Amino acid sequence: MAKDFNQEETDIYFTNRAEVFANVTCCRDDIFLDLILPKCKEKLGDKIKLIDFGCGGGKLLVKLNDMGIDAYGIERNDNLYRTAKERMLRAGYEESRIMKGGVETLRKFDPKSIDVVSLMGVFQYLSPEDYEEIFGDIHNVLRDDGHLVGSFQNALFDFFNLNRYTMNFYKEKFIRPLGLDKLLGEDVYKDLETLITNPNKPEISTVFANDNVYVRTTNPITIEKELKEKNFQLMEKYFFEFYFIPRLIEKKYETVLTQFKKDFEVKRSTEWFGYFMANAFLTHSIKI
Repeated sequence: MAKDFNQEETDIYFTNRAEVFANVTCCRDDIFLDLILPKCKEKLGDKIKLIDFGCGGGKLLVKLNDMGIDAYGIERNDNLYRTAKERMLRAGYEESRIMKGGVETLRKFDPKSIDVVSLMGVFQYLSPEDYEEIFGDIHNVLRDDGHLVGSFQNALFDFFNLNRYTMNFYKEKFIRPLGLDKLLGEDVYKDLETLITNPNKPEISTVFANDNVYVRTTNPITIEKELKEKNFQLMEKYFFEFYFIPRLIEKKYETVLTQFKKDFEVKRSTEWFGYFMANAFLTHSIKI
């Protein structure tokens, strides 16, 4: 069962995992730097002012500034903010380029003053209220032809895994929204479990976010419509964190699949396989 949003639980989770999040290397950054940012420059020119909202430990923020981007970071978590600030100072950048705060911090920037806003690993952890609110704040700070780059958790990946996450996908995305639980009764869940060999695996994890805090999953098929409703036009989707077989058996083939996975991470990030085999995806959209 998906967890309800609880800010205290989310804060504790990120504090406990701050060191991991501060130093993790993710291919979504490579996709952003190698594939998306050049397209932004084609439209906006080389002088880009950017906000990296939820900048974590500041690795991407430093890299962007090293590339000549006029980049500023916003981070809510105390530990991650301190790490980002120290990383920026060590790299020779002024402290004012990193700010501590949440959604409200975007309002410190002048309207239509920003070229690009990026959110890496942020949307899925926002409260439902902040999720609805942040698009308006981003829209306000972006120039009229500004760009929004954000990552989302792929809801269809749960469908692919053939485990308890698949069971939850059926419940939360099919049965309840369609009212089938009221029409068919609770037995439909037990009947579904008979069709999946491992409806209760993997074991509950103390590390995976889904088992500890609220995590929003997003359907990549409908994201274009969702963004348009929030006044952004989708340009492209890029999938990342590929798993080519369900994760319950993935470890057996991990060594063989390592290079195969690398070939997909950037070069083939827009192919249809990602709709099912990728844990997450990036969207590149423009303010309308």
